[in-house]
Amino acid sequence: MLTGTPNYTIEDRMAELKELKTLLSQKEQNLAQIKAQMSQNTQQQSKTPVWDEIDKEIQGLNDAEYEFVSGNQEFIDSSNSIAALVQSAYMELMRPVVEGSQKGKDALDNHLTLVRRLKKAASAETNKQIADFQEYTQKYADMTYADYLKMKNGTLKSNKK
Repeated sequence: MLTGTPNYTIEDRMAELKELKTLLSQKEQNLAQIKAQMSQNTQQQSKTPVWDEIDKEIQGLNDAEYEFVSGNQEFIDSSNSIAALVQSAYMELMRPVVEGSQKGKDALDNHLTLVRRLKKAASAETNKQIADFQEYTQKYADMTYADYLKMKNGTLKSNKK
């Protein structure tokens, strides 16, 4: 009845479901094995020879050498670039963890509300500034913009109406 075949019985459907359950179980086992392999590979790769070399070089510096190296703009830019990569990787790992907890979800919901409110305020402020500038260019172009702003704030009197 389910597949349109008159000879299809509940027993047939049960057998089909058991087969699907077996396939699903196998897929879950395969996924678990893949995760275990990835975890093992990550642990093996967690030794970071390049970073270890960098640490050795930095640790081998005396105070004056360290000040020189750490004050170099190229070194600062390179360090900031690496820090951004680390932060990005950390966020990829932690976002689902934080959102998965009730405290994290609440904090994210609060932050989303704040962002939306600030976005509205920023849009309103931008629109106000654009309207002010349009008024300035249309009616008060003969005065400096600074004087126009003073006039708008009430600290400068104007003869224009």
